[in-house]
Amino acid sequence: MEPRLVEGDALTSTEREIVDSNGRVYRVGVPAEEILGRPRSWMMWLPWLAMMGVSVFEYGYGAAEASLEDVHGWSLSEAFWLVSIWTVFQAGVAFPAGRLREKGVVSARTAMLAGA
Repeated sequence: MEPRLVEGDALTSTEREIVDSNGRVYRVGVPAEEILGRPRSWMMWLPWLAMMGVSVFEYGYGAAEASLEDVHGWSLSEAFWLVSIWTVFQAGVAFPAGRLREKGVVSARTAMLAGA
């Protein structure tokens, strides 16, 4: 299905809304500050900060791995099974949460919290 133009009373002549085949509405020609209430750079910095927060735990586990081996008597593969399981479940939740969001079953907030 081709995107279609949606006419709106509140839009100026340079602004328009386009609806894609999934029913999502895109506002074209509207400044980001008007839509988000903040500059567009926020949408770069917020995910970057979230990734930095998660990276602390990921790399921290890698740094503590040798100590875990010594304390618990684990081998290298036993120590990294925990990380492998965590990674599989982290990635395994993201796809279903995204699909449920795309189908409108859950809100974006609920999908984000489930993915987190």
